[in-house]
Amino acid sequence: MKKHGATEGKRNHIKKTNADRRKEHLGTSDQAIITARRRLMSLARDLQNGVEPFPATHGNIYRVRAMDVNTALDNYDAVIAEHGDGL
Repeated sequence: MKKHGATEGKRNHIKKTNADRRKEHLGTSDQAIITARRRLMSLARDLQNGVEPFPATHGNIYRVRAMDVNTALDNYDAVIAEHGDGL
């Protein structure tokens, strides 16, 4: 006979709510969080006014590839000229 744990068969439901950000105390070290939230709010307001976010219509901006090269060259343009063909 198969034994079942106490929580098996039960479904865990997570209540999705918005956090009350008014009670937060963000400091200077949280500048990235503050900036990201302001940017998201600005984009949301623009979208409500019918202005689509730039990245939504310009997917080519995400076509950035990393390059890992060990070289004695100290000039960025020279490195790209020598190793940039595979990019």
